[in-house]
Amino acid sequence: MAQKVVTLTSQGQRRSVRTGFSWPAFLVPTLWALSEGLWRQCAFSLLAVLASRIAFDAARIYGFPFLGIVGLLLYPLMMFTFGRFGNRWLLSQLVSRGWA
Repeated sequence: MAQKVVTLTSQGQRRSVRTGFSWPAFLVPTLWALSEGLWRQCAFSLLAVLASRIAFDAARIYGFPFLGIVGLLLYPLMMFTFGRFGNRWLLSQLVSRGWA
């Protein structure tokens, strides 16, 4: 069962962040990072999508099957990484912005 961490600002605003796996971050990593204000992770996800697409296209055009496998596995690996660590990144960002 996932637990929640409640963070507060000095103005009394509350925000709860679930611990554990994040399904929204897993399913739509780029949009989730953008909506939460995680700019580095958003840029990382866009680069992963671009690298996956380049590897897959290079495999198709130049006939390197290994690049096709890399291209197909890169995006699901990025999705799993976002799902696993997304809430940790969000909580860390909130603490660095002054939430306690």
